[in-house]
Amino acid sequence: MPIITNMKNPILITPRFKLLVLAAATLLASAPVRAINLDFGSSPGAMLRFAGDGTFSFVDSALGIYNGTDFVINLSSSGRTGSNSAVGLLGHLGGTFTLGPISSGVAVVTGSGPLSITDGANLFAGSVQWLQIHQTATSGNLNLSGVVNVTGITYGGSNQDLMELAAPGSASAVLSFSFASPGYSLTQLASTPVTTSYNGDLHTSRSVPDGGSTLLILGAVLGLCGLALRRGRTAVA
Repeated sequence: MPIITNMKNPILITPRFKLLVLAAATLLASAPVRAINLDFGSSPGAMLRFAGDGTFSFVDSALGIYNGTDFVINLSSSGRTGSNSAVGLLGHLGGTFTLGPISSGVAVVTGSGPLSITDGANLFAGSVQWLQIHQTATSGNLNLSGVVNVTGITYGGSNQDLMELAAPGSASAVLSFSFASPGYSLTQLASTPVTTSYNGDLHTSRSVPDGGSTLLILGAVLGLCGLALRRGRTAVA
């Protein structure tokens, strides 16, 4: 039997009303969301350098248009129509990072350095901490778990990909590198001068509603609830 609440303005809480509210809530919860991911690779001539003293750093390229840069954005994936505006942009990595005690091919990494991307007129800038290194013979990773490690992000330009990446104020950077067989153990990397190229990605951990879809779905929620209320009051009358 329908439940009537608020006798001054009676509303029928019918099974149909409950289904409408549930459907509306489901629509709102399933609103399209996205998070941007920028894949990058080391610029031609740029290197990741292990100094042999327990530290590593990034060596800038000195080649032509890549001079003074460390990486190139190769792919943008945001789920937004017209994305890829950051593809081809050049970036810089700085700082010296120190390996902590090594256990089973893993070590904590301390230190921080600048991370930046230029759109040709404005600079996307933040500070990166690599947090942890994993190394198994021919392959290695920095921040393999993908936790947030780029903070203090600022950007005043109009590149859509960079604007989206900068919006939360922080992001995650993951980097991978490799060596020819037989490779190196992490203990060897800590004591052997060696350089290599690398790949990585920058991504946000915050999903952003796609355009005006949230407003549209919210309007649908309110419309469904309003319709149910009007019908309920009509039934009581």
